[in-house]
Amino acid sequence: MTSASHAGLGRNLGQACLWLLLAVAACGPRVYLPLELTLSTHDLPPNFHPGATSIEEIEGGISYGGDFYASSDPSQVYILVKHELAVYPGSSEAAAYATRANEYFPPAYWEEVESFRFRPRDPGDRFRFACMPVKINRVPITSCGYLQQHSRFISLVLVNTDGKAITIAQLEHAIDRLDERFFNYRQPLE
Repeated sequence: MTSASHAGLGRNLGQACLWLLLAVAACGPRVYLPLELTLSTHDLPPNFHPGATSIEEIEGGISYGGDFYASSDPSQVYILVKHELAVYPGSSEAAAYATRANEYFPPAYWEEVESFRFRPRDPGDRFRFACMPVKINRVPITSCGYLQQHSRFISLVLVNTDGKAITIAQLEHAIDRLDERFFNYRQPLE
């Protein structure tokens, strides 16, 4: 084989690989995940530190998950804040998911909290907040969840607290900061 035929073969293989990569890329969801819309340690009380994070494709979109812990003590890992952000191509897809999510969250046995005063800046946003008292390792804990749909975003914040690591007022502050970023977010031009 001559060097010219090697070059031709290499060029053909290169083109085939390029077409394969383009085809694979075209199959995935065309959804941008704005990480600036995720909860961070700057939103939480100073005792919280980051834990695991994940990014995964979900039906019709993409999802981010992040954990924050109040203590590095393994016996208290249940004191935490979790944030999940699902991003869909448009608000109609997000609304369809939010409708399904509202069927199971919050569970019927969770109670709405009258002292929770936060309301999203966008009056069109759908949201729910509820809590339930539980005991973990014989410690009384309050488990709370906040679900919000803003345009094409679904945000779920889950909290287990002993009332000291993070209070409902501090949680409202964190949710307010997140909501402010949702309200001011503008999709970057592609």
